[in-house]
Amino acid sequence: MKIHSILAGLIAVSAALVPAAAASAAPAAAAASAPKSSVPQTASSSAVKQDPAQITKLNHQSALPLILEAQKRYTYVMAGGYTMGETFMLNGQEYRYLSEDIGTTAKLIKYLTSVYTDTAAKQFAGKYVVEVNGRLAQLNADGGSLLQFDRATAKMLSMTDVKRSYLLTVPYAAEAKLPNAKLPVNFEKVGSFWRISTAPHVLF
Repeated sequence: MKIHSILAGLIAVSAALVPAAAASAAPAAAAASAPKSSVPQTASSSAVKQDPAQITKLNHQSALPLILEAQKRYTYVMAGGYTMGETFMLNGQEYRYLSEDIGTTAKLIKYLTSVYTDTAAKQFAGKYVVEVNGRLAQLNADGGSLLQFDRATAKMLSMTDVKRSYLLTVPYAAEAKLPNAKLPVNFEKVGSFWRISTAPHVLF
């Protein structure tokens, strides 16, 4: 009888321990079987974007970010900079001063030569900017383009170690209902980096 009582007690203890062990193992098993969560890697999160002003290897792909940066700087200057400058009359036409950050010849050329050659920048400045009382000014007029350079493609026309020419195919905005524009653009290596040698107003 004593042996039966001991066996009955051991069975009762074992029965109590099994559910507890199963309960403690369940979370671990669930964690092991559950799918691991992960953040999908996208091109924007994994790729390191190169500074368009520091392109050392020019091809039909790397040329396009340089074109877009050149367009941005051209548009910025043609808009007068970051703020509408004071206006004045000159030779019967209304002019406005450029904003302070591009308000002198030295500042303007420095801003443009981050992407253009010195010659191209000076050709543009000589055509669209005048100096009045030591400050740069332009005609008080705004313009725009329906060309979508962010959708452009480039095809190489010619190349040397320090000069390249590409043909851009640039679509117009849908409302223009015009065929794609074909625009030649020239590049030149200045020091270690490539610059656009086509004047801004000729390209854009």
